[in-house]
Amino acid sequence: MSIRSFELWDYVIFVLCMCVSAGIGVYHGFFHGGQKTTEEYYYGNRQMGALPLALSLLVTYQSSIFLLGYPGEMYVYGSMFWLSFIGVSLGFLLIAWFVVPLLHPLQIRSAFQYLEKRYDHVAPRKVASFLSVILYGGFKAVIWADVFQSIIIIIGLVALLSKGLISVNGGIQKVWDICEDNQRIEFNEFSGDITVRHTVWGMVIGKAVEFFSLGFTQLIVQRVSSARTVREAQKAVFIAIPGFIVYGSVACLLGLIVFAYNTQKGCDPLEQKIIRSPNQVLPYFVMDVFRELPGLPGVFLAALFSASLSTLSSGLNSLPTITWEDFMKPLFPEVSDMKATLIGKILVIVYGGIAIAVAYLVVLVGGPIVQVTSTISSCIGGPVCGMFVLGATFKMANYKGAMVGCLASFAFLLWIALGAVLQYRYPRLPGSVTDKCPGFSSMSLNVTGLNPNTTLSQSEMDFSARSTAPEILWVYRISYVWYTFIGIVLCVMIGLIVSVLTGGLRSSNEVKSQHLFWVRRLFDRENKSNEKRPSLYREADPQIFLPEMKEALNFKSGDPAKHDP
Repeated sequence: MSIRSFELWDYVIFVLCMCVSAGIGVYHGFFHGGQKTTEEYYYGNRQMGALPLALSLLVTYQSSIFLLGYPGEMYVYGSMFWLSFIGVSLGFLLIAWFVVPLLHPLQIRSAFQYLEKRYDHVAPRKVASFLSVILYGGFKAVIWADVFQSIIIIIGLVALLSKGLISVNGGIQKVWDICEDNQRIEFNEFSGDITVRHTVWGMVIGKAVEFFSLGFTQLIVQRVSSARTVREAQKAVFIAIPGFIVYGSVACLLGLIVFAYNTQKGCDPLEQKIIRSPNQVLPYFVMDVFRELPGLPGVFLAALFSASLSTLSSGLNSLPTITWEDFMKPLFPEVSDMKATLIGKILVIVYGGIAIAVAYLVVLVGGPIVQVTSTISSCIGGPVCGMFVLGATFKMANYKGAMVGCLASFAFLLWIALGAVLQYRYPRLPGSVTDKCPGFSSMSLNVTGLNPNTTLSQSEMDFSARSTAPEILWVYRISYVWYTFIGIVLCVMIGLIVSVLTGGLRSSNEVKSQHLFWVRRLFDRENKSNEKRPSLYREADPQIFLPEMKEALNFKSGDPAKHDP
């Protein structure tokens, strides 16, 4: 059974979808009053509503990684990854409860302006900006392009899910049974060993901390800061959570459907080396099951590109913001707002070219795309998030502690990540049958001499051998889902020690309350109140706690300017 190539209708649908996305940018850039100021270009004049922001948040982080990576993850490693959406939900709740009330009232343009304000020194801001530039039309165009692209992604997912379930004889129950028989269904790995790739604790706690750290990236800060009020920004985050769960669950289910389909068909393309990577299982499936339906492969390609463009457009809008605000603006303070906007657009082109070059380098790393991207973002996001948590929680923390903590944490994570990439691979689950694949030979069976019903490709055998080599250091075997958690803890611990040793206790009273988490402000307020009470037993006074909590969370809308430091 041959796999057909793209036909005319596929290209027509794909080109139309891409033209609409480009048209949105052209409209907002040239026919909708233009974007003549940096405030409008980067933040949409801070008048965005909750719903478009929620959709933008959703598609920004549910990119092509989830369309390609999540199905491949389920196909090769099983269903434990599905539990990560519990952690993702908790992470975004933490963003809404802690990050938004902290950063939105400050009306900052760069996420890392907070670090300069809090530590009263430019060095932490420069370090965080530099690390983020390594990692990572105008803002309204980005938001509304994301809204359109989310529609295309939904259409593609619905088409794939419907056709996939039809293609498996027996429907969803048969899919589940086949995957269960082949060790793909597992939700009860409660091991406390952090070297186990996926556990319940890693998926819930590790992923919650990882996604919480995203709240301090320019991509998130730029979106929540563009909302009219703190309440609108929080609402956008809350609305995005169910979308993450549904989007991700459909992508995970597709991975199980593809595995069941290939098992019934008698040909596992990954096991037979028809395809080379788990990230290719879904595109191969699309070209197989949609071969008689012209146009639908084009819908999938449009969904895939829409998912990629939503993330790329967000990154290319955020990187110039960081570059201009944190590096170029201090050097050219007299540049007009219109010229600054033009510089931002030129930087978009420059970073676009760099992104293309980096994409080719990332391909050389290999491995599951979910793990690769999570590892890269955690190595940088963990230490940077640690500087925010350190400063917003501990008044004694100073810029010296933040700098040393961040750099030490980054160096440690970079070391173990590189070691893991170069020396360690987690074993995959056994593949499916291949006896009906084109060019199948009985010589491919029983190559291990262990089980006549188990077929391991050469790459699979290498995978297992490398994962059990005794010379591999223990730290290289730490699961990637814990990298962000480790980075934050290291940064905070080292930062506190260095701060105390460099006089942080003497300057703790100089920290402004606007630069602290609202929980810390409540703690300080209650401590001051208790100092004035003669009673040995001092209970919490609701007249103190409730007004402070309402003010911190900004449940009552007011003038944002009053929150300026």
